[in-house]
Amino acid sequence: MKICTVQAQSVAKVLTLAATLGLKQEDLLQTIGIDRAVLGEPDARIPNARLIELYEEVARCSGDPDLGLHLSEAADLGMFDVFGYTVLNSPNLGEAFRRTMRFYQLWTNGGRLQLETTAGEVRFRYVVDPSQPPGRHECEFTLAFPVVYANRLTGRNCSPRLVRFQHAKPLRTTEHARIFKAPVRFNQSWNELVFAREVLEYPLPAADPQLGSLLVRLAEEQLAKLAPPTTLVEQVEQLIAQALRGGDPGLPVVARQLGLSPRTLQRKLREAKTSHQIILDDLRSTFARQYLRNPAFAVCEVAYLLGFSDASVFNRAFRRWTGLSPQEFRRQEP
Repeated sequence: MKICTVQAQSVAKVLTLAATLGLKQEDLLQTIGIDRAVLGEPDARIPNARLIELYEEVARCSGDPDLGLHLSEAADLGMFDVFGYTVLNSPNLGEAFRRTMRFYQLWTNGGRLQLETTAGEVRFRYVVDPSQPPGRHECEFTLAFPVVYANRLTGRNCSPRLVRFQHAKPLRTTEHARIFKAPVRFNQSWNELVFAREVLEYPLPAADPQLGSLLVRLAEEQLAKLAPPTTLVEQVEQLIAQALRGGDPGLPVVARQLGLSPRTLQRKLREAKTSHQIILDDLRSTFARQYLRNPAFAVCEVAYLLGFSDASVFNRAFRRWTGLSPQEFRRQEP
């Protein structure tokens, strides 16, 4: 299964907030399976899915239903290392956004950021890698943080015109209204912020343009060292993960998308010590746990989202993966 990674430092901001909420950091690290020693290594990376799990675990244990939003106010851009300081020293907000898009992969490859500009507005879009489990709080942090920091860096009101999230509407949205100061819509096709185009011209008064230029060169050098070649297994994982969100994850469809016959694809996957079915089960198992942790999804809906013919087939598969029925899994979740 493809492993999207994120800099280990990313855990620090979540743990710091967790401590203020009365949670024990060691317990949280043990729950998500991360050794604290890794966090002290400057270039260490951890699976991005672990960070998403940490967000959800802290939200669950603390009872904070708006954890990602609150973290956006508590975090500091400097914690993002070279990537963050490159953004901090941009001459204006437009360049800060462009550098964010360009160098985001230095921080994580668990998603990508896009900037689309039209005659009157600009769209700041967050596209989660399809191999990653759903994570409402991580997603809300990723869109709230640019708004919070745009306000701080420019000293002006940079509230978007509109905010869109792909996930379901939470029970309350008062904190969304307070932080974004804009209409917020849920169950949308994209995770995005829509700004007036004029905000791109807002200057960053505290920026050092000369330092910013040096940091851009450093960031480009670091970026060039990334991007290992994508293996066939990773390509299959991406295609199946995408299909599990509304398409056909079957072997013939995946093979056709790769320009291979089903038999050739199966042979190549066997050579890589895996199979289409193993990858499909692995992704379904990961997504199933994430969906079932959200009480808004009925078991039959989860079965449909994961491409099962009916809930009974999904129940049998889930018991094979976990030893529990979906209902038992939900009951044991605090």
